[in-house]
Amino acid sequence: MPLATIGAALDTFPRDRTIVLYCKAGARSATAARQLLAEGFTDVWSLNGGIVRWRNEVDPTLPAY
Repeated sequence: MPLATIGAALDTFPRDRTIVLYCKAGARSATAARQLLAEGFTDVWSLNGGIVRWRNEVDPTLPAY
């Protein structure tokens, strides 16, 4: 989901579940997480370092992009 569309899609996110956001490097997902927290969501997380860090530290079999 593009970062610019998060605000318009707030009612599509569950408020009773953990939300984990991720992007390529982690900056956009951190911005989106802050936006959701500001809107009253309470269990929101951003994958620090994004998919790039996940690939490097957890699953190097993923293709690099």
